[in-house]
Amino acid sequence: MDFKIGFINKVFWFIVFTWTLLVIGIIGNLIVENYAFAAQSAYFDARMSTKKDIIFRQWNASRGGVYVPENNLTQPNPYLGHMPYRDIRHPDGTGLTMVNPAYMIRQMSRQYEEVFGIKEKITSLNLLNPVNAPDQWEREALIDLENNKEPSYGVRTIDGKEYYRYLEPLYVEQACLKCHGFQGYKEGELRGGISISIPMNEYYAYAWKRTMINIFYGVVLWLFGILMIYLAYKKARDVLLDKIRDYEQNIYSLVTMIEKRDRFTAGHTQRVAKYATMIAREQGYSQEAISELYTACILHDIGKISTPDSILLKPGLLSEAERKIIEQHVIMGYEMLKDIDIYRNVAEIIRHHHERYDGKGYPQHLKGDEIPKLSQILAIADTFDAMTTDRIYKKHLSVEAALDLFKGMGDNEFDKYLVQDAIEALKDVRLEHIMAQTPQNDTEKERFSYFYKDQITFAYNLDYLIYILDRNFQNGFRYNHAWIIYLRHFNKFNKTHGWLSGDRLLKEFSKSIIGMEGKFELFRIFGDIFIILSTEKIEERLLHEKITDFLAEKGVGYEMKEVDLLKDEIKGFKKFEGYI
Repeated sequence: MDFKIGFINKVFWFIVFTWTLLVIGIIGNLIVENYAFAAQSAYFDARMSTKKDIIFRQWNASRGGVYVPENNLTQPNPYLGHMPYRDIRHPDGTGLTMVNPAYMIRQMSRQYEEVFGIKEKITSLNLLNPVNAPDQWEREALIDLENNKEPSYGVRTIDGKEYYRYLEPLYVEQACLKCHGFQGYKEGELRGGISISIPMNEYYAYAWKRTMINIFYGVVLWLFGILMIYLAYKKARDVLLDKIRDYEQNIYSLVTMIEKRDRFTAGHTQRVAKYATMIAREQGYSQEAISELYTACILHDIGKISTPDSILLKPGLLSEAERKIIEQHVIMGYEMLKDIDIYRNVAEIIRHHHERYDGKGYPQHLKGDEIPKLSQILAIADTFDAMTTDRIYKKHLSVEAALDLFKGMGDNEFDKYLVQDAIEALKDVRLEHIMAQTPQNDTEKERFSYFYKDQITFAYNLDYLIYILDRNFQNGFRYNHAWIIYLRHFNKFNKTHGWLSGDRLLKEFSKSIIGMEGKFELFRIFGDIFIILSTEKIEERLLHEKITDFLAEKGVGYEMKEVDLLKDEIKGFKKFEGYI
């Protein structure tokens, strides 16, 4: 069933979509973590660097500064000019100058920046050296230090490049007062902070490398998952298809049994399925719904498996009692299908396809929108096919005549809006083959005999003669010759030999005629009149010899009349009756 396969397909794509989102989510999370790890690594490196600078500063300050040779790289610090022992001179003209912690850190940070791109300095809101003036971020960080005494850090942009910036607070120690005591600092006060800015490019490069690895393994994981999902989907689909095939073989075998019983039903179900599909498309139904409806059309008469042949195959109008029996086929079809999972929806469509919009249908007398839409479509298609198909008791209508009748059925038998769509969908239907309910082989003829054969002679009866002649013209004068045989003195034979002997005579007479070679049908009407309809002319001499030989010495005579149906243009029984 297409709609069940469609459901499995939807489940498959839902799982694929969900799995894809999950893998994307995992990879995305790893990417975020990679770049978060880059920032975290930069944080630890910045923190460790400032800690080392603080230790170095403490070492320098604890020794009262460090004296180094005075040269182009280490000029006397003008901001320490107030210190009388800033410089030491030797007699030979050389000298030493004192380098304090801030000066040394500035010198080292200059080399750091040249080699590693790292920017570092001691900065403060109360400056001794203007070179160490804070930038905007450092100023905000220093103000924040005044409030919470905690380091400030984060990724910031400097000259269009991203850096990880970290500012570690510096507190005044006793050794600091040697250089900065004149600024009014007291031991333990916040002096400022060590600011470091580390380029993020190398950290990001490492994060990108890890991201590429994550994506590669993520794609491998996704493909493996997709393979497993597909294998599971294929297994489930194969199991469902096997299940569907098993059910279809069983169900359609029942349909075949019905078709074997009633040849009319075979073409009927296919045509109804075709018409219903056209209407459903006009209504804009999905392919899954149309597929479900098509299956319902094929199976809609399956309940007739329980209908007696005497009713199912009856070519004439049904009696009230017979109609009530055949109406049970919708309930029987529903009961046969409702417990089969793949046919549950189909069973509901079948159950209600004989309901009427005005509530006068069966089996539940539903009305209006209580009737499922697909059931209504099936009902319209079923009715349309009945109108445009020959039956024993009626001739078929043209497509135009049938659709004209539908116009008056809106809101009585069917929803008027659905009728409008049906008329539009079916207006171009071409009736390529009109199914007649006439026997086409020996088996069907034998079944037909139950209804239209004389039970004494086994020749066809008057009702079937009327049916054949009324349709003979439409079929291009399939039967073009007729012989009317009158048995004379047959009542005298009955009185002399008895009714049973008379019946035997009629039976043997019919048997002798039927045994003749040729393509013809034999009918018995009005008791002792036999009529032969043939597709080709029977030689009169042979027919006379056959009848004469049979009736010899039986005291029964005969007369015979030939009628040329084609030449005389006899288009129905009414005109033919004038020749009898």
